[in-house]
Amino acid sequence: MSERQVGGRRVLPGVRRERAVVTTPWKVTERREAEASRLAAWFDCPYVPRRDRSVLQVLQDEAAEALIVADAQPIVYHAADPEHGTFFHPSLAWQRARGLMKGQPDRLVTAMQVAPGDTLVDATLGFGVDTFVLAAAAGRMGRVIAIESSWLLARLFEYTLAYGAAWYPAWADRLQRIAAPIEVCIGSHTEWLRMQPDASVDAVYFDPMFRHATKRASNVDRLRPFAATAPLSSEAWTEAARVVRRCVVLKERPGFGQFERFGLEPDRPRGRTAFGVWRKE
Repeated sequence: MSERQVGGRRVLPGVRRERAVVTTPWKVTERREAEASRLAAWFDCPYVPRRDRSVLQVLQDEAAEALIVADAQPIVYHAADPEHGTFFHPSLAWQRARGLMKGQPDRLVTAMQVAPGDTLVDATLGFGVDTFVLAAAAGRMGRVIAIESSWLLARLFEYTLAYGAAWYPAWADRLQRIAAPIEVCIGSHTEWLRMQPDASVDAVYFDPMFRHATKRASNVDRLRPFAATAPLSSEAWTEAARVVRRCVVLKERPGFGQFERFGLEPDRPRGRTAFGVWRKE
């Protein structure tokens, strides 16, 4: 199966298109209307006037799964949780990247044994925090391929790469510098991996959405309605093991049977989350 065009953007098989619409904030200005029109083109979905409607009202009136509000930066709401919007903020990614630059260890970077110039695959982009950290570790001579099956999440991350410096001027140089090696692919990570030659990347990282929410609320919970919640497939794991030169890393919650499926030992057997590593001999 090959790539195809969706809304002028090349995508892989397996892309999930949420039924989305774009609108303005409560206070409508010419600037926000122009931004809403740009977002509608970017996300390949309709622009609808706000007309003093709540987020829930817009979602219901337009029979939409997702609403993108053209605020100072795009805020995305899902019909499953219309009270909480989500957006990308670079702070956590930069904190971890700054730690790396100071010589501090990062658990993910250590697990993947990342070195400058590596070619890495983040097979589950999500918010993109881990993607930024891997890009910081791989450096400008490296390459990070970030794969996301949700059209909306992938395009939101790409929008951040394109325009995030304007929202966070203090982060502008950092965002541009770290983002340089990142390439976003939209669709199924299994399909992408299947199309790659043997031993063509250094490492692959999987961070599938946990099927059971944690007791402690977090930003990840706002990602849940958009994310694929099926367990990592055996086919995806097999393909990843084929295309790597060094290792495949899985982030999961210990005690739910996923590490056992792939014969992995979690680095923190009693932690809230853990990494399991398969290394190529």
